[in-house]
Amino acid sequence: MKVLLIHHASALGGGSISLLDVVAMLREEHEVIVCAPASPSWLSSELERRGVEFSPAILPLPIYYHYNGTAGAPICWHLMLRGLLTYLRYRSAWIEVIRDSGAQIVIVNSAALCLFGPIIRAAGAKPICFVRETFPPSSRSVRTRILYRVLGRHFSRSVFLSERDREAAALPPSRAAVLLDCMRQDELREKGRKEARRELSIAENYFWVLFTGGNSRLKGFDTALRAIGRTRLSEIRLLAVGVGGDAMTPNVKLRNWVADPRNAYYRLRVAALLKSRSVQERVVLLGPRNDMSVPYSASDVVIFPSSLAHQARPVYEAGSFGLPIVISDFPSAAEFVFPGSNGLLIPPRDAPKLAAALDMLASQREYCAALGAENRRQHSSRRQFSVMQRLLVELVKDVGEEGP
Repeated sequence: MKVLLIHHASALGGGSISLLDVVAMLREEHEVIVCAPASPSWLSSELERRGVEFSPAILPLPIYYHYNGTAGAPICWHLMLRGLLTYLRYRSAWIEVIRDSGAQIVIVNSAALCLFGPIIRAAGAKPICFVRETFPPSSRSVRTRILYRVLGRHFSRSVFLSERDREAAALPPSRAAVLLDCMRQDELREKGRKEARRELSIAENYFWVLFTGGNSRLKGFDTALRAIGRTRLSEIRLLAVGVGGDAMTPNVKLRNWVADPRNAYYRLRVAALLKSRSVQERVVLLGPRNDMSVPYSASDVVIFPSSLAHQARPVYEAGSFGLPIVISDFPSAAEFVFPGSNGLLIPPRDAPKLAAALDMLASQREYCAALGAENRRQHSSRRQFSVMQRLLVELVKDVGEEGP
């Protein structure tokens, strides 16, 4: 059976990495084609390297602008209108693209692509949506209700990343499934801690805290910096992946203030924090990295202090390296992070609480190691790639055998 996967981004990121995992799960049983923007070229290059057919998206993608980071924000009517107009304008053209692909199953890799549901149906294929977003109960707004209605009406299956997200959608049981995010065994390879630290040219005697979310307000990089500046123990250091030296010299212009004043202020705030005396000497900016094996291997703990609810890959990536996770306390985290067992939960945007948690872990290394060991055990028992692969292959087979 031919399966077409549609993805809305082509840069290095959690969604693109998860897409590659889905491709790896399906290609043993099915012919797989990926359709996504051609630029930047990271995703297309990775697919070419793995021998997977890539079809560049030459038409604009109809985006439903309601996803992680926007659920609690005021509605951006111009973005919602743009997505709807794109759908209306390019609907017929996308129907032809899907028909020409010859795919019997079409998977969209985000709820932001839910507008493809009726397009895929009209093309005579069967649609599946991977809902990689999570929405807190307080955000069951008109936008969220519309999203769930579209999923229930137009998709053969909606695949969620947690039981909590599946239950929140309240879709018919026959239309909803849960597949936990996971990693291929060869995706990341653990190295010795001393070897990894030498490879990164960082001191071996510090307590290294890993942040992997890039320079993102949603993922809480500013909270991480403020926490590092507040820690009492001088041996605590921060490794920041996805953040380069340009974060210290942001080019914020008037148009940035007009377009997104919160983000403009955030970028200036981060630059000021990076230059501050309490932070500057305690942070190493690693920039974007294709392979996260070395940063994880070099670290003692992983943090993900997101400001809004987010399905975070670092939770289980940390587990695969035997590291504890310190993450913001949202309902989406409670299913996988158990305080005092495999990690710690902190209130969102609470730098003092994050600093206190890091001080405690750095001063109690055996306790920190025990949390990491339990996180590894939970990761290995709940997120086996072979198990998730079998479930996905069965799901696609079932959808393919269903009637129109």
